[in-house]
Order: sequence, then C-alpha cells, then structure tokens
Amino acid sequence: MPVEKVSAALNLDMLSRNDPNGIYLIGSNKVSMELDQAINETNRKVTKLTLDYTFQDQAHPDRFFFRSDHYPYLRYGIPAVWFFCGTTDDYHQPADVEARVDYAKMEKVTRLVYLTAMEIGNKPALLELDADTRITTRGAHNLKIDWQQPSQPTKK
Repeated sequence: MPVEKVSAALNLDMLSRNDPNGIYLIGSNKVSMELDQAINETNRKVTKLTLDYTFQDQAHPDRFFFRSDHYPYLRYGIPAVWFFCGTTDDYHQPADVEARVDYAKMEKVTRLVYLTAMEIGNKPALLELDADTRITTRGAHNLKIDWQQPSQPTKK
C-alpha cells in the first residue's frame, strides 16, 4: 500500500504490566492532533485509563520515542502511536514471563486501540497532518526530518 494512503499506525507493544489503570502514549501528537484527540476522546468515553506522554520526549535518556514499530511510520509523515506500559525490572530477562501479564489491563488497552482504530477507519478522509509544520504530506520526502529535534508545532 502506498504510504500516502495510510491514515495511521497503532502500535501495541508491552501493554500489560505496571499501572493497571494507565498507559504511555508515544508519538500520538507528533504528526496529527486528530490521532491524539481520537485516542483521548475514546479513552474518556470508554476505558478511562490515565494517558501519560512522559516517554515520548525525544530527549528522554531511554530514547523510547525511537525504539518501536511506530517510529518508521512517523518518519514517513504517517500519524502513529505506540501504546506502551513502560519497562519492568525483568524487562527482556528470563523472569519476564506470561504469568506476570495483567490480562484485565491488556483488555482495557486493546479495547481503547480497537475503538480508536474504528473511529479513524470510519472517517471519510485520512487523518489530518496538523501537528508539525515540517510535515504537510505523507511520503518518503519526510525522511529528511531530523527527529532528534523536537517537532515544530503548528500555530492554530
């Protein structure tokens, strides 16, 4: 599928541990405020999780913004978000086992993502690119953007 026709990418990676009532969002407001608004509105109506943006800071020492499957989409100017629970003491260790999964939290986050996807998918057009003045269309020309620098917010 041509990247110019992709409305958004919703990445679920590590979402069933830590705070049972919270989830980190990484990238949701970097390219499209419409994506972030869809997530927040769905959350307000249905799941009522605490949404935390702490780890999306490009200057964060753990560099989570650059570390998952949402990032290549952002690089092409496609609105994208990573739903992330944060790390744990046993992150990528033998003790990081299925028995530690919080299935109730996983269900809440999955419901949020599913309903957000339905909201986005039922829109008559692709999500607006309205969060960063450097991104006006989707495509490979956006690869030149230096994501090490903070986004350039649009003035509305």
